[in-house]
Amino acid sequence: SIRLGLGAGPGIGGLIAEYSDEPLRLPFELHLIALAAAALIVVTLPETVTVRSRRPLTLRLEVPPAERAVFWRVLVPSGALFSLFDGVALSLIPVFLVRTLGVDNYALVGAAGFLVLVSGALSQIALPRLRPDRAIGWGLAAASVASLGVVAAAPVESVGLALAAVAATGAAAGLVFKGGLDLCTQIAPVEDRGKLISSYYVACYLGGF
Repeated sequence: SIRLGLGAGPGIGGLIAEYSDEPLRLPFELHLIALAAAALIVVTLPETVTVRSRRPLTLRLEVPPAERAVFWRVLVPSGALFSLFDGVALSLIPVFLVRTLGVDNYALVGAAGFLVLVSGALSQIALPRLRPDRAIGWGLAAASVASLGVVAAAPVESVGLALAAVAATGAAAGLVFKGGLDLCTQIAPVEDRGKLISSYYVACYLGGF
C-alpha cells in the first residue's frame, strides 16, 4: 500500500502537469483535500489504547545480537540496493527521458516514478509465498538485468523500452523489499521484531539517498 500511494504521486502529477489548465495549483489543492480526508478518518477512528502509561515514549534503533550477522550481510546490502534502483528511477530516469530521449510529455515523465513503485507493489501481491532468500536473490538479479534496458533504450531512442525496463526493475525491487521484511519476521523473536524491521527500513532509506 505504501508503494501504491507513493507511485500515485508522480503518476497523477505527470497527468496534471500535462493535461490540466492549472498545473501549478491543482496538485496542491488535491493534496489539501486528501489531507483533510485523512484527518477526518483519523479523528473518527476508535481509540485502541485502553491502558495509558505515564512513561515517556522512547524510540530507538537496535539490531538484536542474534540477528546482527544476517542484518549486515544480507538485509543492509539488499535493502540499500533495492532503494538505489527506486531512487534512480525516481530521480535520474525522468531526466534521461527528457534530455536524452527528447520526451516532452509530462505524463510519460511521471510514468517512470509511477511504474517503478506500483510494479513493485504488484509483484509482492502476485508472489506472496515466495521464500525470502529467493525473493532477495532473484529480485536483485532481475533488477540488475532489467536496468540494462534503460541503457539499451538510449541508442535505439525507445521510450517504450525505457519505461518497460523501469517497470521490470521496480517489480524486481519490490520482491527484494518483501523478502527483506519476511526475513526479518522469520529470524527475529516477537519482542525484537519491531527493532529489526525499523533498522531494516533505515538501511533501505540510506540506499535511496
